Amino acid sequence: MPGLKTMVLVAGLLLILAGCSNSRSSTIPLTEEDVTNFIRDNEIHPIDVERIGDFVVILYSDTATYGYHLIYKDENGKLRDQNAYGGTQPDTPVLLSGSASRNPFVTVIIQDEEIRRSASAVEVTYEDGSTIRRSIRGQGAIIPYGKEIEGASSYSRVVIYDAENKALYSYPE
Repeated sequence: MPGLKTMVLVAGLLLILAGCSNSRSSTIPLTEEDVTNFIRDNEIHPIDVERIGDFVVILYSDTATYGYHLIYKDENGKLRDQNAYGGTQPDTPVLLSGSASRNPFVTVIIQDEEIRRSASAVEVTYEDGSTIRRSIRGQGAIIPYGKEIEGASSYSRVVIYDAENKALYSYPE
């Protein structure tokens, strides 16, 4: 049974994800220099970086935490950061996170070495039945829904495949 600290971290992450809406009224597109400077200035070791509309998602993991930075420029040109994170869970083979609003996306971090070595693609099925498949290299990936929505759309299934299309991991099982 997980400890109280782990349960509090997981509950906190879920609250952050529910409230971490990427629904700003107006934004200014980020430049590549903005993204590079943000990563350097914040000493982030990114797993994956994905531009989704006018914002950029930077997926990261270190020894104690994992999560993503959702960065954008507000209507005044000021760089803003919504950092959603949680404590690493060593016994969990794959960490899933993301955002369900405006431009939904799912983040995948593979902690299990055997899965990571064999992983070739990740497939996300959203609650409306849309399926998005992306190649995966390294420790993880960001999988965007692919279009802007009103309301929210979360995922219903995540599957990681090897090069022969054999499922290595599935959530839910």
